[in-house]
Amino acid sequence: MADADGGDGRPLYANVRETLRERLGARYARGDLLPTQAELAREFRVSLITVKRALTELGREGLVEAVRGRGTVFLGRSVTQHKQVSDVT
Repeated sequence: MADADGGDGRPLYANVRETLRERLGARYARGDLLPTQAELAREFRVSLITVKRALTELGREGLVEAVRGRGTVFLGRSVTQHKQVSDVT
């Protein structure tokens, strides 16, 4: 089980977001569904709102998309490229 508290002073959602970003390119192919928000909340030992915020930010970066009635889908875009862009902004 993962723990989102990295002890680095960052908000929990930022730690969840970064861990998920690292996993995207390594574990998922384009179109794959991510675990449910409830599953991620249990895994990271955080609230649903924390997971939702992390996924929302990944969505803004164009890495995932929430599809009503289906779940969160990995869009298969370059994770490295998006990380570099988000680090600049």
